[in-house]
Amino acid sequence: MANRELTKLWLSHKEEYILVIKNIPQKVTDETLHNYIEVISKVDVDHLYFHSPTNGEKVRQVALVHLKEKIADISSVKEKAKKKPIEGQVVHIDLLNNPSGIIVFDIPREATQDEIELYFDRSQIAGVGAEVESCTLQEKVQIAVLFYKSLDSVLENIFKSRHKIRGKDLTVEPYYDAFHGEVIAALKGMETNGHHGHYLTMIERKSGYESMNIRKVEESIEIRKDNVGNRTSNSSIRILSADMTEYEDDEGYQMPLASGGGDERKDFEKQKQKKFTETTRSEHIYSEINEEDLPPIPATPRPSVKRSEVADGYSEKINMDKGKIILLKIRGFSKECAACQIDLNSDKDEITFIGSQDVVMAAKLCMYQCLEESVEETKYVSKGFAAILKEKSSWIKDTLKKEKIHAYCTLKDDNLLCCQAFSKPLAEKGIKTIMANLEKVEIPYNEGHFKYVNSKEWTDLVSKLKNQNKVEVEMNKDKKLIVVTGKKGDFQTAKDLIKRELNKHAEAKSEKIEIKGSKSVCFHHGMQDKLEKIKTDISKRNGSLQYKHDPRKQTTVIEMKGDSAIVEDKKAEISQLVAAIWQGSVDLQKISNKGNDPAIMSRSLDSSSGKKFLSTFEEKHKCGIEIERKKDSTHDLHPVKPLPVVHGAEKPDLQRRNTTPDFGGARPKQPQQDGHSNFSSYRIDQLEIILKEGNIVHERSGVLVNVVAAGENNFNKSRITQAFMRKCGPEFEQKYVQAKKGEETRSVIFTDKSPGLKCREVCHLEIPKWTGDKSILYKAIRDCLRQCSIRNHDCVAFSAVGTGQLLKYPVHEVVNCLVSEAKVTAQRSKCITKIKFVIFDSATVGAFKEKLDRLSESVIYDRHRHDSLPSDSKEAIGSKDGSDRPKLTVQAISVELFAVSKAEGEKIRKILSKEIKDTFLFEEDYKHDKIKSISKETWKKMTSAAMKDHVWIEKDRDTLTFKGQKDNVKGTKTQILEILLNDKTDSHAVSPSGRNSNHQSGNKKGTPGYWLQQCDEADVPAYWKHFQGYLRQIISKGKGAILGDKAKRVTIGSEDPMYKNIIQLVIKTWDAAKVGHGADAKNLSHSSINVTKIERIENYGLFDKYLTTKKKFYRRLADGKTCTALEKVYAGGNKISSGPIKTAHRSMTADLDLASYANEHWFFHGTSDQYVDNIINKGLDDRLGGDKGMFGRGIYAAESSTKADQYADESSSKRQNKDRKMLLTRLLLGNMYVTKEAKQFKTPPCADCLKTDCTKGHHTLFDSVVADGKWLFREFIVYRSEQCYPEYLITYDRVR
Repeated sequence: MANRELTKLWLSHKEEYILVIKNIPQKVTDETLHNYIEVISKVDVDHLYFHSPTNGEKVRQVALVHLKEKIADISSVKEKAKKKPIEGQVVHIDLLNNPSGIIVFDIPREATQDEIELYFDRSQIAGVGAEVESCTLQEKVQIAVLFYKSLDSVLENIFKSRHKIRGKDLTVEPYYDAFHGEVIAALKGMETNGHHGHYLTMIERKSGYESMNIRKVEESIEIRKDNVGNRTSNSSIRILSADMTEYEDDEGYQMPLASGGGDERKDFEKQKQKKFTETTRSEHIYSEINEEDLPPIPATPRPSVKRSEVADGYSEKINMDKGKIILLKIRGFSKECAACQIDLNSDKDEITFIGSQDVVMAAKLCMYQCLEESVEETKYVSKGFAAILKEKSSWIKDTLKKEKIHAYCTLKDDNLLCCQAFSKPLAEKGIKTIMANLEKVEIPYNEGHFKYVNSKEWTDLVSKLKNQNKVEVEMNKDKKLIVVTGKKGDFQTAKDLIKRELNKHAEAKSEKIEIKGSKSVCFHHGMQDKLEKIKTDISKRNGSLQYKHDPRKQTTVIEMKGDSAIVEDKKAEISQLVAAIWQGSVDLQKISNKGNDPAIMSRSLDSSSGKKFLSTFEEKHKCGIEIERKKDSTHDLHPVKPLPVVHGAEKPDLQRRNTTPDFGGARPKQPQQDGHSNFSSYRIDQLEIILKEGNIVHERSGVLVNVVAAGENNFNKSRITQAFMRKCGPEFEQKYVQAKKGEETRSVIFTDKSPGLKCREVCHLEIPKWTGDKSILYKAIRDCLRQCSIRNHDCVAFSAVGTGQLLKYPVHEVVNCLVSEAKVTAQRSKCITKIKFVIFDSATVGAFKEKLDRLSESVIYDRHRHDSLPSDSKEAIGSKDGSDRPKLTVQAISVELFAVSKAEGEKIRKILSKEIKDTFLFEEDYKHDKIKSISKETWKKMTSAAMKDHVWIEKDRDTLTFKGQKDNVKGTKTQILEILLNDKTDSHAVSPSGRNSNHQSGNKKGTPGYWLQQCDEADVPAYWKHFQGYLRQIISKGKGAILGDKAKRVTIGSEDPMYKNIIQLVIKTWDAAKVGHGADAKNLSHSSINVTKIERIENYGLFDKYLTTKKKFYRRLADGKTCTALEKVYAGGNKISSGPIKTAHRSMTADLDLASYANEHWFFHGTSDQYVDNIINKGLDDRLGGDKGMFGRGIYAAESSTKADQYADESSSKRQNKDRKMLLTRLLLGNMYVTKEAKQFKTPPCADCLKTDCTKGHHTLFDSVVADGKWLFREFIVYRSEQCYPEYLITYDRVR
């Protein structure tokens, strides 16, 4: 290989084709190693590479093997190598890794390590930014290894040019540790043994006289050195190197001996003179060596010698192998002996020497010594290659001459290519050059070609190719291959001709592949790109592919026509694609197994809408989904839960607990209530107490009470908390931790309900372990009930508080506490009408029952003693016992998913499960007092509407729960609300929020109860024309969404008091002196404005979002937190605002439904005509604020109409005076951050640490930013669109 072989390897990035072979026995030849690797790896070897120093022997302990193909499994090759030694020695095989540095050879001995490192650290050499990490110089062998921080760019730069140090050329290669590490070790060993870097003299090389005493001869040379002197080109014997360039005759070539020849000639003479000085012998030396000192010539091989006397002296003929004679010619041997006439006759395989006997003897000795330097490399070639080489022997000679390779190649034993040269690398290069100019290709054929390849036409074509193109054509019928071999120039034409004729005479083949079911759907959606590639490949071979997918029948048919080979190949490829499709089931029970959920999903997915959903999902996610009905497996789906009996309508007469009801016959079997097997109901004053045996986490109530052990990290240690965690997951604890922040001293914490719970809120009671002090328990229960009353909850559910093994409260103490506090609640609270005790074990239930029996005025129902119907239980429509309760039998289904791969399938399965749940188990509640008293006729209409749309509906007291496909739920809800609206059943007076007004009176302004009442009653303003009444709001909202008409514009007449209020607000806040001043007021010079029109924007969807935020502010006020008015904001004891908000007084006195305690006020916002429609339909969007805003991207508002007027044009350069627009908006400022400096905010800063990047979870942010500094106008900014509602659109003209 060339010196730059490894550099070329790195540039090609084909390390994955290279094996590193270590521990190679010395006896192993290249051919043997070549064959061994092919046997072990089952892959053809391209060539071998050994490291060859510039002046030394090849390192054979380690080699690189370049393969023609990648090895699929290197581990199996390693195992085979261990089991199959070569020459009794196990070799080590591994893949070549990427280079880790560079290695430098041929370093001058005087060069130092620092000198080398500094040279290769320069940016001109290694590139800008390159940095040498380490440099190691192996001084014995003058090799350096360097490592860089970033290697790839370094290698690209280093290999662009040649390198010299101290005038000597360096050899630089990529450093492969697995290979070069062994090379360096081997070279060090050779140096130690005295072999590396020494040129062995000709006398030292063994000739046929192997037993010659070399040491003796060397000593003779040293003794007579002065007498010999340095020989010149006029000496009787001259030794030339093998580096010749011209032919001597038709078979050999040499460098001309005449003077001249340029640099090449000078180098040649220099090398020749050096070698001559070291090795030439004179007649004086030979005269001291007697014939008896020379050992006999070995018997094998022994060339025949003919001696004779001639007129001029002595002559001798020697029979010699033709190859060796040609090597001597190449070397120019016959012209090196001036005193001896030498005839090298390769035709007769003989050499003739004529001259004196001493001269002939010296010439012969020199010849044998020359031939001792010759080496032979061999390679077995295929039958086709052998035939080409036999016919083209002259081509071999011409090829070697052209490439200037001084070697002789010939074919022996029919298929053994031999190359002789004066060095091993040269002989190897000769073999490789010849092989590189030969080429072989295997052309596959198939059944469609059988007729043609067995015809006379094919035989004639083969003969033509052999005679005209000089190629060999062989048939391998077992493998169905046509093997074509030839010289590169002749080969390509023959190969193209054979392929063309095969395509021409191929019989077309047709194949049909049919894929059925959901696999075909998956194939259709997920394999289109691969199928297109297959179609292109077939088209290139003059074939065709037809593809048809029938989505209705779920079948895919692929028809291929064309050459048999390509059709068979692509059929196998398509079959592999189909076989690779992954199949997995989607378990509906794992999606949700609660109640009717599996039945709802089964019915929905098996419906037309479900199939449409699945079809859309398949196309979007490139998969297939198969729905199959399970045999002998059904679900009982109750589309509605039964209607509770109206109190007083059909309630059993159970005024005393010992009274037995009279049903006029057999008592009906009672359904269980919420999954509880035993329960009793009691009445104390207006309070109903229900005692149940069961698990509280399944109970439906306004508030569920959880018990937490006091102390850090004790949250999930109680059994009741663990039950909640199992039901709700980690979100349950997260909500508690968040609510607890800042309230560490409180023992009663409220959180919103978590998923899976049937309540509005959860109350967490934090109590310590039992110490005998029962006042702690009483205080906690009392605080809990008081807070529930303040929060307007009508039902509270307790467990057996603290009676478990963790807290160890005595059962009788807990019973006494809960029952007595319940009795107090019955006397004091008007909100709480029901308390539930849900007890897990029957023993504790008995203790509660005994206490309640003694205390209560009446037992409404006792499940422990009777089987009659309780007053608040559920009964089916149409009968008292629920026997004809509407029910559907739904066929259970299995869902199978098909995807292009397992990884993709697992990913799609998760997405499908989530979308099925979100789409078909969509749940929505609607609460209203009127629901409590609906008639049976109305209820039947509701259930009929629900069943029609496959929606499951449940009624519990004043709440309707809808569940089913999202679109169906929305439609059903609208229909049912219309039914409810038209129901003529008399009911209590109802507030817009749905609560009885008698529960919402008597709360003093500013108290927690008052704020919670305000939160409950928060609704659209009473002066709105549209969306009045809670039911009408929902209906209008639903219909508005369908019609796309979200916002209503209501023109305010001049006689309306609201019109006058707004006019006054504009006039009072107008400042003519500031018109035209400021960066945003360019080109403004008018003195005032004249309002021409005022419109109210009634957008319920937008206002509902604003209302939700407003309720949060109310709840914050109920929790005792306040919002400071702007004029009362202090910092460091100093007032930092310039006064109250200018629009605040006007807003408060105009009775405009503004919550001033939450700092809700009206503000102006100027805008151009093009944005008006978007704002009134979608609202002001904080995300669309400009990045150049002085206080960040937010919604900016002004207390001055003058300020808003500046922004009423498209730009300051396009000012207009007519029909300008500004908005009068509600803004919820809450807690305001007042700043006197311009600063970019993403959100208001932290209210605790005043940082804009606060990461502490228990800290809270300000709600808004007020810019109150040395500016012309104050600015009010909120950073959430839900804090702003544009309520009025003011149209005006500018007046000069």
